[in-house]
Amino acid sequence: MSMVSAHFTSLNIDYIFLLIYNSVLHISNGSLVTGALSALFMRVWIIIAVIGYSLITISILILIYSNLKLSEVRRRDKLVFGPLPTPPHNADEKNPRWLRIQNLINSTNINDWRQAIIEADVMLGDILTNRGYQGESIGEQLKYAASSA
Repeated sequence: MSMVSAHFTSLNIDYIFLLIYNSVLHISNGSLVTGALSALFMRVWIIIAVIGYSLITISILILIYSNLKLSEVRRRDKLVFGPLPTPPHNADEKNPRWLRIQNLINSTNINDWRQAIIEADVMLGDILTNRGYQGESIGEQLKYAASSA
């Protein structure tokens, strides 16, 4: 028994794709096996296509239903909670009292530092009073604020 050794220099990809193409389209020599594979492939492909289109249709219907329910929930929330509150002032605006305190802090004069501490203390008292914290002094207001937090 002698073995014939073949030496391959390249792989013919075109021929492989032609065999696949012929087996799928039932053109290959009228062979019964190829025809059966082609018919089976077509049946499987039709089933896959029907399942795919069905899943897409169901997904679109679920998406539409979800969007309708979400808009209904948002409408109910708007009725219950009202519109979102707008911020009372622009975030870019600086409080002139606070700017004055910062200028006093950056000063080289010790008396300006003392004045900055006093004005910051007064400003803190005003903020606590505006927020509704009760107390005779800032210390009492801060204790009330800490206990309510």
